[in-house]
Amino acid sequence: MPQAGYSGPWSSWEWTGINFENQVWSEKIVMPEAGVITGAGVYVGGRGGPITGKICVWDYQGNLLRSVSVAFPTGSDSTGGQAWTEISFEPMVTQAGWEYYVGWWRDPNAQAVWSYGSGGTHYHKTSTSGVSAASGGSAHAGRIGAYLVYNRGSGVKRWDGANWVKHPVKRWDGTQWVWHPVKRWNGTTWVMH
Repeated sequence: MPQAGYSGPWSSWEWTGINFENQVWSEKIVMPEAGVITGAGVYVGGRGGPITGKICVWDYQGNLLRSVSVAFPTGSDSTGGQAWTEISFEPMVTQAGWEYYVGWWRDPNAQAVWSYGSGGTHYHKTSTSGVSAASGGSAHAGRIGAYLVYNRGSGVKRWDGANWVKHPVKRWDGTQWVWHPVKRWNGTTWVMH
């Protein structure tokens, strides 16, 4: 399946310690085409041993959309010394140009280590009570390994038990079925997305 986001190469690595900057997220990931987002992946490891946490997806305003509990494997203090962890979740319809953040939250009593690529930005913040909005963090140079997994397609897709099949969005206008545009809430009103 196609991916949107960053998956290397790596130029350096960093880590965060106990009760400090335990939520990390990517720069905005812009969807290259319409489709259905079905999962996400991040490149991170536990420093000193496996750690528990969550892989998260936030919308363009930093609002949490998906959060799935995972166990991150042990990573080493070296460039490229961690591992990919990928999750699946309830599908989300997306359109070309829509923006998301992808990242992780980890148990604040553990430490994480990850690699990043040159260019771009990623963000850290301390959120010891649980996953919070992807906003208000400190910016750090480099692109973390974070991506969305999606199925291509301009219409909504549904799982038929074996495959994702096209299921266009239509509504009954009183006399016939007509295409129903996908809209999003911009904080004030519903707008075309």
